[in-house]
Amino acid sequence: IQTQKYKFNVVSILGEGYSMGVKANGRVIPLKNKLFPLFTGSIKDEPITEYKYVALNENNEVVEEESFSRTYSSEISKINEVYN
Repeated sequence: IQTQKYKFNVVSILGEGYSMGVKANGRVIPLKNKLFPLFTGSIKDEPITEYKYVALNENNEVVEEESFSRTYSSEISKINEVYN
């Protein structure tokens, strides 16, 4: 199985005290916060078709996740999505 690099950009609406992650292929990957409220990161993984953004506490534990799944496309890496 071939791996590929996937890039994610998400704006948090939860306020400070939470960080963001992406849940895909059964794993949760924390994203980096370079300029609040924007979190970014990339994953090298097997093909990702669906994913969700998750809110993480200071221990990188999921405290909330989106109620719907998003579909990945190459355009996703070029835009800032909003967690909701």
